[in-house]
Amino acid sequence: MDFLCLDVETTNESAANICQIGIATFIVGDHRPELDIEFYVDLEDYFLDELIEIHGIRRRAFPAMLTFFLYILVRRQEPDRK
Repeated sequence: MDFLCLDVETTNESAANICQIGIATFIVGDHRPELDIEFYVDLEDYFLDELIEIHGIRRRAFPAMLTFFLYILVRRQEPDRK
């Protein structure tokens, strides 16, 4: 069976404050890490210490994080991939 697993991590108690999105790929039931996708988004909000302990993501660890709006703007400017 082929399937994708979506994982999100948040910065604080709000489910809307996603700081990481990851997609794990499985083909015929086997994990294929070379096909996984992971990116970080800086929503310019605070990080709870309790969640940092769980996922290990800190704002200062990713100084080049894109803000969500910048990410969307950049993606919209890219030519269609075919």
